[in-house]
Amino acid sequence: MAWSHGDEVIHSFGGNVLCYGRSMMKPFMLKAFTDELSDATWEQKAISVASHNGDTEHVAAAQSLLSEEEWPLMLTPLDVPLIQFGRQVRRPRRWYHTCSGEHSAILHGCRKKGWNRAGYTLPSHQVFQAYMEQIRTYLGEDWQPLRIAKDGCGLPTVSNTVAELAQIYAGLVRDKNDDWIWEAMVRHPDLVGGFNRLD
Repeated sequence: MAWSHGDEVIHSFGGNVLCYGRSMMKPFMLKAFTDELSDATWEQKAISVASHNGDTEHVAAAQSLLSEEEWPLMLTPLDVPLIQFGRQVRRPRRWYHTCSGEHSAILHGCRKKGWNRAGYTLPSHQVFQAYMEQIRTYLGEDWQPLRIAKDGCGLPTVSNTVAELAQIYAGLVRDKNDDWIWEAMVRHPDLVGGFNRLD
């Protein structure tokens, strides 16, 4: 447990335990693309930081970030919607994956930045380097992750202590008016999560 306010860790009990932020780090991954997505709709912005259910509205928002010709570039694993009602069983598709909005937003941002979209899920790609720059704005310019792993969606995820995660999220609140990320999540919690979700 750790409690942080701004740059200061106020209380930490076992806060040096290493863990992987995984999907909770989406807002920080997308901070590298806030300018490129500034003209997107609020729905598109919200889906870019979502861990969604794979419902119809989630898929539509994620798909709207790319042209149909760009869809094959997305590398999320095949998945089915989180909640399926009755006999409406869906066959696995990449768009149903909980991270499809993040991936389509990254591809959209890469195109606008002029970055090669091949290999966008690799730690050697500019996407990961830009993500590390964002994390260092909260943890210091010399911060290095002890471990880099591959998340379930294919993107790299890094190890952080619990205290570091508290510090990063305190920074998200502190800087919430600097870009659109906070407002997008608050405006559309239904897209960030979905039906019957705690978040």
